[in-house]
Amino acid sequence: MKPTVRLTFLLLITYPLLAEPWPGFVPAGLTVGIAADQDQSPSPATVSSPDPDRILKWVQELDSDRFVERELATTRLIEAGTAAIAPVTQALESNNLEVTTRGVHILQELALESDLAISKAARAALEKVATPRVTSAARRAAEALSRLDLIRHERALLDLKQLGAVVDESHSPMGFQMIEQLSIEIGDQWRGKSTDLVRLAWLRSVDQLILSHPQCDDETLALVAQIPDLPALTIRRANVSNDGIAHLRHLDNLRTLNVLYCPIGDETVASLREITSLGRLRLFGTRVSAEGRERLVEALPQTEIDVRGGAFLGIGCDPTQPGCIINTVRPGTAAERAGLQVGDLIAKYEGQAVRDFEELTAAIAQNSPGETVTLQVVRGDQTLEKPLELGAWERLD
Repeated sequence: MKPTVRLTFLLLITYPLLAEPWPGFVPAGLTVGIAADQDQSPSPATVSSPDPDRILKWVQELDSDRFVERELATTRLIEAGTAAIAPVTQALESNNLEVTTRGVHILQELALESDLAISKAARAALEKVATPRVTSAARRAAEALSRLDLIRHERALLDLKQLGAVVDESHSPMGFQMIEQLSIEIGDQWRGKSTDLVRLAWLRSVDQLILSHPQCDDETLALVAQIPDLPALTIRRANVSNDGIAHLRHLDNLRTLNVLYCPIGDETVASLREITSLGRLRLFGTRVSAEGRERLVEALPQTEIDVRGGAFLGIGCDPTQPGCIINTVRPGTAAERAGLQVGDLIAKYEGQAVRDFEELTAAIAQNSPGETVTLQVVRGDQTLEKPLELGAWERLD
């Protein structure tokens, strides 16, 4: 036999042994994400479902004497998607070690599918198998479930990053420990599809989520409601309605909710009243009326509630000084464009006297972005009239 032929033959017979993932395999979900600009292999949701007889044949081949047949059957059952879940689950009742190992692996991979229906069905199957906790299959299913949340979280973070989400993982000191803070924003850099947002339901231990993209809608909020212990949520210029806000009632530990420039009105008050965990609620540029605000104040007495028209000037004033003396002018804001300067005293807003920064803030709160107002400003020995067009809130610090 020629050397090249011998080498090829050896590779062909040893490759399956090198590729075999049993036991102790590392799921691909820990290391592989889906880039937005990469070609993706068809998911089970897009592969035509094979007939039941073929699926049963593959299930039987999970215990084939030939390793290649076992591997091929495993791959085909994963590709079969929903149609494979029930037959694989039933096969696990045999307590055959090979079938158990491969069957649990198949269900775990399907539970990691981006198709929410497939993911839920496969997870439910694993939970069913794990319930008795006395068989080998039950133990392996329980182990798979304990890994699943971590795998899904890490895969979701990687995929969301590659699809343009801004993911900020920082650390802050707390006593003698460093606490990890995770912030995720779906904003201007997002280049995924609305279906890609299903990954939000896989997230765990998120400290702040910002939804600032037209693709974010009521279905997105239904996914967000599945994130456990989410403490802070900002929804800005998203296509959400009362139906979407109603999903947030399931977030038992939501402490801060900011809704900016979204088409919600007083009909949303009933849903907001049920989020009793809120410590702060800010509604800027919505259609919630003064009457709606009063109903919220009455229902949520422990919550700091701020309802405004959504206009933004872009200055700060020194609260220790009498009057409203500017000590900060934010770049790129209406204040900077109007030429306001540090040290200016704002005497009047739309002809009404301004005694302090709180009064100025209350006056601005009545306006909407794009409206033109006039400020009377005292600069040294000069009194200036400053007409300006108010802007919108870009960030809530």
